[in-house]
Amino acid sequence: MGDKLSAKKKVKEFGVLLVPGTNFATSDVGETIKMAEKSNIL
Repeated sequence: MGDKLSAKKKVKEFGVLLVPGTNFATSDVGETIKMAEKSNIL
């Protein structure tokens, strides 16, 4: 399928609306939970 971050960057150039998220990868579960809480996802 390819790299999600590269794909998001490319479609964003064309003004495609994206699901809110980060522009970087993370494997830290604690950091991910904090970001989700900050974004009112959890």
